[in-house]
Amino acid sequence: MKLMIPLLIFGIVLAGCSRSPTPASIVEVGQKKSLEPWDYSPDLVKRAEAGDPVAQVWLGDRYNEGKSAPKSEELATKWWKKAADQGNPDGQFNMGWKYWDGRGGMPRDRSEAVKYWKLSAEQKNIWSMAALGNAYLVGDGVSQDYKEAVKYFRAAKDGGSSWAQALLGRCYENGWGVPKDRQEAIRLYRRAAAMGPLHEREVAKAYLQEVEAETPR
Repeated sequence: MKLMIPLLIFGIVLAGCSRSPTPASIVEVGQKKSLEPWDYSPDLVKRAEAGDPVAQVWLGDRYNEGKSAPKSEELATKWWKKAADQGNPDGQFNMGWKYWDGRGGMPRDRSEAVKYWKLSAEQKNIWSMAALGNAYLVGDGVSQDYKEAVKYFRAAKDGGSSWAQALLGRCYENGWGVPKDRQEAIRLYRRAAAMGPLHEREVAKAYLQEVEAETPR
């Protein structure tokens, strides 16, 4: 049953994490980012239509969120695919997500999702590396391979992914592709629970609570 937990939470994480690049025009304001230059606008549409892959990813994101543009997963997919076809790693990650879930007009095709994530991971995209690690961990879209899962989780963790750090902890907790080490798992869970977006922290906290509940006192 435990092996299913990464796959189940994987869907929760993906649901909250379409990835957009961070253009230089985004200004840091404390812990917040001003996204006004990349909100839905005629200028953003013009840039996307002119073939700018960064603008295409952002336009897709606006449609996917439905915050500053009419919500449309199909239009989001359209623009993400245009970016992905130009080799943009964020567009490739997002297309993998749509194929994984079978949304936005795409068929549910885990093998196709993996194909996009591999292209993105070759460009060091940490979200795609974490997603690939999960695919190898559960054997969906690829043959199950714990060592390959650990390889991708480590690479994504080293790039700053708290999600991958939590999943690497899962591997240590259960001895998947690494020697079983509950203390290392707890260390990784605690670090992951203190960093990253809220939905990733919640994943790590769920893992941590489970392993602590099972640890003899």
